[in-house]
Amino acid sequence: MKIVVMGSGNIGSLLGALLTEAGQDVTLVDIREDLVAALKKDGLKINVTNGVKKQIKVKAATSVSSTGKADLVMITTKGFATRAAMESAMPVVSKDTYILSVQNGAGNIETIAGITGDESHVICGTFHNNVYFTSINELTWVWASGGLIKMAPMNGQMNPMITEMSEIFQKIGLKVLTLNQAQELIWNKMMYSVDMPVAALLNMTNDEFGYYSTVPQIVSMLVDECLKVAKAKGVNMGEYFPPGNKSRFTDSAPIKCSMYQDIINNRRTEVDSTNGAVVREGQKYNIPTPANQMMFLFVKALEEKAAKNKGK
Repeated sequence: MKIVVMGSGNIGSLLGALLTEAGQDVTLVDIREDLVAALKKDGLKINVTNGVKKQIKVKAATSVSSTGKADLVMITTKGFATRAAMESAMPVVSKDTYILSVQNGAGNIETIAGITGDESHVICGTFHNNVYFTSINELTWVWASGGLIKMAPMNGQMNPMITEMSEIFQKIGLKVLTLNQAQELIWNKMMYSVDMPVAALLNMTNDEFGYYSTVPQIVSMLVDECLKVAKAKGVNMGEYFPPGNKSRFTDSAPIKCSMYQDIINNRRTEVDSTNGAVVREGQKYNIPTPANQMMFLFVKALEEKAAKNKGK
């Protein structure tokens, strides 16, 4: 299968390399010339916390100009870059090409379908493991309960690509869960994303959430607002988000979540498509979301500060 991965960040690089190792024809595309050069020269080095180490040669490029039509395009960017990534990928998209979004937050698949004009070929995906770069082309994959990827068709109708990718992902060692309703998948993952600003603002690693009596109270407010919004949207969360599971940081490892990593590295975060989405959707249904709004504003303030410092 010919696969083009748009956005060679943590998740994109990992999945792209693993799919390459499994024999798929994968091209990693990223606008960062230094990253592409390093991947071309030395491949991707993967250190798994269960002791496994890999170095996988990959194809990488700064554009899709040399790849040809793709069977599958994977969008693995942060939400604010979804539109640009999808528009850049359109030269390799045919009427038979499927688009798999492996991203956090709400609004990504709608943006993708708005560009392609075909919901039937859009697949929503979420990846449930922590991955972070330790150097330009070397990353650490935190192996907690094993890699888990979830997929659902945007239009609610299972398609052959989900079946095929499920088999391929299982062959590369991932656990796979397929659902019929994409919004259930999106908002289930959202429950595990809205508390990331807490880590970013308080400089906390994931395991530290259980150290302090005040933090669970903050997390509960964020999650409860998110749950109310999801229910107002008609999303059934009971099966995928059991009561009492208030934070994805429970019994977690001493690692930095992605938003914490973004803040300390002066990068733009995905708060617009996580906490920001909860606020926007809450306004549609007249549901107050003050906790998520406050977290959203705090993180945006940090982004503005970082942007100003870069300009000095």
